[in-house]
Amino acid sequence: MNRKTESIGRQGEYLVASFLAKYTPTVNIVPHSAEEDIVFKLNGNYYGCQVKTKSKKEVVRNGWRFDLRRSGNTYDRYYRQSIHLFALVCLPKNKIYFLNASYPKSMITLSDSTLDNLDQDLCFQATLQELI
Repeated sequence: MNRKTESIGRQGEYLVASFLAKYTPTVNIVPHSAEEDIVFKLNGNYYGCQVKTKSKKEVVRNGWRFDLRRSGNTYDRYYRQSIHLFALVCLPKNKIYFLNASYPKSMITLSDSTLDNLDQDLCFQATLQELI
């Protein structure tokens, strides 16, 4: 991963950690070699969160396309049991879309209107309810 890509990813991780800190004081950004980017404790349960960050809109699809797999240089690109939810970060809009890790597809595209009208707190709470 080059420095620019790593920097963009870190910005997303810090944004998500800051958001989660509203709900719990136990938020940890995990070192780069782990499957999850963030681990947090809420209501006595630990959750693993994988952060996917975009800084540019995809022109061809006319939206913000997130690849939910691991990086291309990884042998097994699919996450296993340690991930409970994805946090999809759109840096230019400063928005976080939360998604259950059991989402059946490997990619998702979010439109501008979806992100513009997004209530991050409701999205987070709805995703947590799916996990219970």
